[in-house]
Amino acid sequence: MLPPALLPCAVWLAARVPSLNWPTGCASRASTKLSPALSSTTAAGINWVNDERYGAMAVRSGAAKGHGPIKIRFELRRKGLDDGQIETAFDQPELDWFELALALLERRARASDLGDFKLRMKWLKYLLGRGFNQDQARYAIATMMESETQDG
Repeated sequence: MLPPALLPCAVWLAARVPSLNWPTGCASRASTKLSPALSSTTAAGINWVNDERYGAMAVRSGAAKGHGPIKIRFELRRKGLDDGQIETAFDQPELDWFELALALLERRARASDLGDFKLRMKWLKYLLGRGFNQDQARYAIATMMESETQDG
């Protein structure tokens, strides 16, 4: 059994063992020694990371960075959250993905003439690459074109 004072260090190390690029035997020995310590913390009710809170924070953080819901979902799955936790994280009424896509496009394509088909496709590809879906990207481009025609 691991002394309680070393438990935070063990958790930190266990999270990083796969990414340390240690020789295979070394990483597996570290994992086998740390897994009983980690299972004892979950049995004791110690929850080092609350997945629901982490998911909600990651959604807000990703949206603030200009990432769309597809990219954020992918990242949350990669981090190990299950689909139920991801759906719970996305249940935030203050996030309007259509408006976030529009705000991102307005910031990035200020001086672009969206009347040109090639430029529209460039910005569509940009928004899709940031993780927005087709509807959100097309809404942002159409709204931006509409505001250009009203201004000019």
